[in-house]
Amino acid sequence: MKLPVGAGVALLSLALCGSAWAGSKPDANDDGKITVSELQAKRAESMMKADSDHDGRISKAEFGVMVQKRTARTGQPPKGDPDKAFQRMDINGDGFITRAELDQQTAQRFAKLDAGHAGFITVDQLHRPAPAAAKPRRRKANPATEVGGAPQD
Repeated sequence: MKLPVGAGVALLSLALCGSAWAGSKPDANDDGKITVSELQAKRAESMMKADSDHDGRISKAEFGVMVQKRTARTGQPPKGDPDKAFQRMDINGDGFITRAELDQQTAQRFAKLDAGHAGFITVDQLHRPAPAAAKPRRRKANPATEVGGAPQD
């Protein structure tokens, strides 16, 4: 199955967060429902472990170390390009990933997974790829309806 680039990067970033929340679970209150705030908290908790200098943001070097540690721990190479994942996660392009950027991306992914707008997702939904955004259909040009209409004889 071929995934769109955005979905691949999202899967890589979720995988880098610690092998599907290794040792913790995103449903903090065990009600079977994962809210956006629960998901944001768990993702930030996992990702911010990479912040080795404790400045509140993840540099590209820190991200690279996180990828290397995960690869060593799991024996699996990343499922996507870590450089592209970092660029996508660094929303403002300043060379760092902040908690605010993680929260924004997590909220966007949550919205895609919560297609029914229930305000929560399940663990099963979390572990499946988010639906790809529908591509707008392009209309074929019709000279008769274009500005100026069809050529006159």
